[in-house]
Amino acid sequence: MKKVLIIGIVFLALSCSVKKNNKDGFETISPTAKGMGITKTESEIINDFLEIELEKDRYKPYKNYRLCFIKEGISKLSSLLIYEYCYTDRNLPIKNSTNNDWILNEVQIKNIKDTLITKTHHWNVSDFTTITVSIIEHSELTKSIKENNYTKFSETLILNLSTPLLINDKNAFITFNANLGWKTMDRFTALLKKNKEGKWEIDSYYYDPNSTW
Repeated sequence: MKKVLIIGIVFLALSCSVKKNNKDGFETISPTAKGMGITKTESEIINDFLEIELEKDRYKPYKNYRLCFIKEGISKLSSLLIYEYCYTDRNLPIKNSTNNDWILNEVQIKNIKDTLITKTHHWNVSDFTTITVSIIEHSELTKSIKENNYTKFSETLILNLSTPLLINDKNAFITFNANLGWKTMDRFTALLKKNKEGKWEIDSYYYDPNSTW
């Protein structure tokens, strides 16, 4: 009985150390949760991407704003679908992408669709090694919108991200949404390519023509 009680106390302590919600509804994750859910390669892609993207001029006016990631990540499938939309419309006068070459054709897109296993990744603060972030559940955001609580996310960049869709060992897609409070700043799929030094660089952008801004 004594052993059972001790095990129970230890388990409870570990559970509390992993997840804690503060009064604002933001979640912090302790180092005991580090590395859960994503691979080393996925971590490198995500953090190389964010390091490049968030240094762009459009974000400089908000460099002191809080960075907040929505806990429920975007599906990998969204990256493929946005790429497919752009590929299908590639011959239209107005392009929805910035690429020079198409890395996948119709057959390859279909093959990936047929074999892709998707699941929702729940982001942890420990997933992000180059920036300091908070995590919030999507329901907390929708609640503030319903309540017209404009102040809760003032001076906050609300971000969302997909786990990388690896095409091969040197090419990967990632989908990214950025909002200034409730206002959309940008949403796109990016193709990242691994350079000779092993860093992942943004090669091109793909925009969903069906997206509502």
